[in-house]
Amino acid sequence: MNWNFGKREKLILAGSLPLSLFLYLAFYLSYIKPLDQELERKEKEMTSEKRILEGLEKKSRNTKRRIVRGIGEMQSRLPVAPLFLRSS
Repeated sequence: MNWNFGKREKLILAGSLPLSLFLYLAFYLSYIKPLDQELERKEKEMTSEKRILEGLEKKSRNTKRRIVRGIGEMQSRLPVAPLFLRSS
């Protein structure tokens, strides 16, 4: 195949290569790179929230919950004011 380009075609080819590289770089910097940065930030946030969740689950497993059995026991734990004054 014969590649005989004229002066005009060579100039167009020489100008289109840097232009296409510039357009690719502009597209990458304005669309792709911000998405990559946001994805990285979200992944870091997710891993930190997983660590927090694991810590809370471990803490909840370690704490013993005591069930209150009756109003008398609850009132002995919580300070309450009597509703009615008893007259003796």
